[in-house]
Amino acid sequence: MGLWFIFGFCTVSPYTTNGENYRIFENGKFVSTSLDQEPSFLKKSFKIQYPNAAARNKISGTVITEIIINEKGFLEKATIKKSLGYGCDQEALQFIQLISSEPWTPAIKNNKAIKVKFNFPIHFKL
Repeated sequence: MGLWFIFGFCTVSPYTTNGENYRIFENGKFVSTSLDQEPSFLKKSFKIQYPNAAARNKISGTVITEIIINEKGFLEKATIKKSLGYGCDQEALQFIQLISSEPWTPAIKNNKAIKVKFNFPIHFKL
C-alpha cells in the first residue's frame, strides 16, 4: 500500500510474512506468537503530509511504531520504537491515530479475538 504526501511518498508495511512480528497478552505479559488472522485497519483513504522539516532536510527513512490493538479492535497504545526525527515521528503517530479512528479487525488466535502488540513500520521517501 502506498500513500502520497506533499514532497514525498510513504508506504506502510505492518506485517511480517511468517507472523512472528506479533506478541499477544498472556498470563500478564506479552509473548511472541503466530496468529490465525492478523489485525487489519478498515479505513483505506488518508490525507497526511510529508513533514516540512524532513522535506527541507531531504530526510527519508523508516519510523517503527509499536502498537497495541485490543480484542475489540481498538487502539490501546502507540509508541515510537525507532525514531527518524524531523517531524516524521509525530506524523507517524498521527497516522496511527487516523487509521485507528475506526476499530481494526482484531487479531484472531484459536478462533478467539485477542489483544496483540506489533511493530508497524512507516516508510518516508522523497
